Amino acid sequence: LCKKNKIKVYEKNFKLKEVLNADEAFVTGTFANIIPVKRINNKKFDLKKNNITTKIRDLYLELMDK
Repeated sequence: LCKKNKIKVYEKNFKLKEVLNADEAFVTGTFANIIPVKRINNKKFDLKKNNITTKIRDLYLELMDK
């Protein structure tokens, strides 16, 4: 979905330090689809600035409506 919509992605096993330096984070699941992460340990993510997460979620929901 991301590659098709020209959103850069890569898969790897992230270390916690890398995740804590991220601007945003999300989790996925069959039932929940794409959910933004609010906090990991003491790191808070600003959910109002989840631009990529929101875009991916919207694309996913649009795809599911077809």
